[in-house]
Amino acid sequence: MILGFIKANFPGERRVPLLPQDITDFDNQLLIETGFGEFLDIEDVEYEKAGCKILSREEVFKQSEAIFSLKLIQPSDYDHIKKGQIIIGWTHPYGSGKSFMKEQAIPKELIVVDLDNNFPAIYYKDKVIETKIPTGIMERNSFFAGYAGTLDALLKFGILPDESTKIAVLGSGNVSQGAFHAVSKFSSNVKMFYRRTLPVFKETFSTYDIIVNGIEVGAGNNPFYP
Repeated sequence: MILGFIKANFPGERRVPLLPQDITDFDNQLLIETGFGEFLDIEDVEYEKAGCKILSREEVFKQSEAIFSLKLIQPSDYDHIKKGQIIIGWTHPYGSGKSFMKEQAIPKELIVVDLDNNFPAIYYKDKVIETKIPTGIMERNSFFAGYAGTLDALLKFGILPDESTKIAVLGSGNVSQGAFHAVSKFSSNVKMFYRRTLPVFKETFSTYDIIVNGIEVGAGNNPFYP
């Protein structure tokens, strides 16, 4: 199988999901978009040394049987997607990816491999296909996403918390645990709220200087979520 990796152009996304040093014993031919590792200052030649072929974004879509996009593919790429292609990544079919499923996945008969940490699944047309993808496969990734995302937000806003900074972290999942780990480096004045204790947060949210949300938004119509 020819597997293509594209840079995620989801707003604010800057992670690099594949590093040259991790490309070992791949059975697939790997096509990498030009500038794929630029956010980590990794040059294209490093991927070439690892055996990858460097192509333009359009050519990666054109030549690949499967496309890995870390986050949801955006409308600017819809014309590049071929009928029957495999799309791998965090698509969130019942959340932010609803329109993608309706406009692209179902009409083009795409095979969507959604790497949700708790409910990974394969979608084809309007069906969910049974899969042996283990739950928790992206646990550490989710943890470090919360950790790095929180630090990045603090840097962006120029905030350096201290003991006087009152911080709330919403949720108890991997992302929230990562966020808590990040802010607790600066202050012990941090409180985590779970779904059960959210009513308390709603009554006191105005007293917090920083609020970090780790609860998924938009999953209400997902039959896999309670």
